[in-house]
Amino acid sequence: MLKKDRRGYYLYVSERTRQLVDTATVEIPVGGAIVSFTPDDYGQYEIDITDGASGHQSTVSFYASGWGYAPWSMEEPDKIELGLDREFYEPGMTVRVQVRAPFAGTLLLTIERDRVMDIITVDMEENTAEIDLPVFSS
Repeated sequence: MLKKDRRGYYLYVSERTRQLVDTATVEIPVGGAIVSFTPDDYGQYEIDITDGASGHQSTVSFYASGWGYAPWSMEEPDKIELGLDREFYEPGMTVRVQVRAPFAGTLLLTIERDRVMDIITVDMEENTAEIDLPVFSS
């Protein structure tokens, strides 16, 4: 949102609110278990897990995404964030890139190494898009 600061300047600011979405009690056997959670909507999520006996706690944060408008942070409205679908790629694979922009508009994307390998423009009708890109060999 756009707010006026003490000096009279307008700045984009992000204000996060926390909302409890779900709670569950799960019995985990000694060998471990797989527990899944599928969000109903896009957004930033945090899962807190607490061992009732010892009180030990672990937390994992993630972003559930898709196409269309998503309320990305406006702390730096001149920057975009890119999210990749995996950590490592080999030539010939396809990269799925999630583009998180503060605004809709035309995205100019360059794929580079020691030179520009490709230039792509994408019309982002909303502030989020997922783009499939080839992984080039050197």
